[in-house]
Amino acid sequence: MDDMKGAMREGSGAGPRSVVDQVAAHVLNMILANELKPGQPVAIQELSAILDVSNVPVREALRRLEGRGLVQFRRGRRPQIAPINVDDFDDVYRLRALLEGQIAERSAELMTPDRLALLEETLDELERLITRGNAFDVYSVHSRFHLLMLPSATEWDRRLLDQLWVASERYIQLYVGARPDEEVADKIVAAHRLLVDAARGGDASTVRDAVVDHVVYSHKMIAPLVQAASGRAQPTRGATTEPID
Repeated sequence: MDDMKGAMREGSGAGPRSVVDQVAAHVLNMILANELKPGQPVAIQELSAILDVSNVPVREALRRLEGRGLVQFRRGRRPQIAPINVDDFDDVYRLRALLEGQIAERSAELMTPDRLALLEETLDELERLITRGNAFDVYSVHSRFHLLMLPSATEWDRRLLDQLWVASERYIQLYVGARPDEEVADKIVAAHRLLVDAARGGDASTVRDAVVDHVVYSHKMIAPLVQAASGRAQPTRGATTEPID
C-alpha cells in the first residue's frame, strides 16, 4: 500500500484511514491525473492487483466514487469512469456560483486577520504545488483555499461543496493539465489572488461578487475544452492559457 501514500493527504490532521478510504483516494488521484480516462472501463481485478488489495475494497471504493459522479456502474458490464457530459459540467458551475456566492456574502464579516493569513499561506502552497505537485495534492489545497473563503459554510454546505469541487477539479485537471506551464500557473494564482484581495476588503457584496465572477469566468474558460471533448465544438485558440478555478 506504499504507492497510495501520496494520495492520502485529503484533509489535514486526519487519523488512520481504512483500506477503502485509501483505495478511493488513490483511484480519485488516478481520475484527476487522467490515468483513468473518461469513459474508460475499470477492471476491478486488475485494479486490485495494482493496488495489492482484494476486490472487495476496490468495489466499495468505486461505489463511493459513483456517489460523487465520477464512476458509473452498468448492469452486466464493467464499471466505467464517468464520460464527459457538457450538461453536467454546466450544472456543476451553475450550482457553484449560486451556493458559493450566497455563502461568501454571509462569510465576509468572519474574515479575521488569522483567517486571512491562513488564506495567504494556502495560496502560497497552491502556487508551489500547481506546477510540480500531483493532481490529488493540488485538488486538496485548492479545495481548502475555497473553503477558507467560506467560513460560514454549514455542514450541509460543505457536503454539497465537496461534491461540486471534486467534479469541477476533474474538468480542470483533465483539460487544463495537472502541471500547467509557468505562464498558466501565474494566471491561475492571480485569479485566486483577486479573491484574497476581496476578502481583505470585508465588504459582503464585494466578496460575493468576486466569488461568483471567479466561478463564472472559470466556466467560460474551460467550457470550450469540455465541449470539444464531448464532440460538440472545437476548443478556442489559447483557451488553456486563461486563469481557471
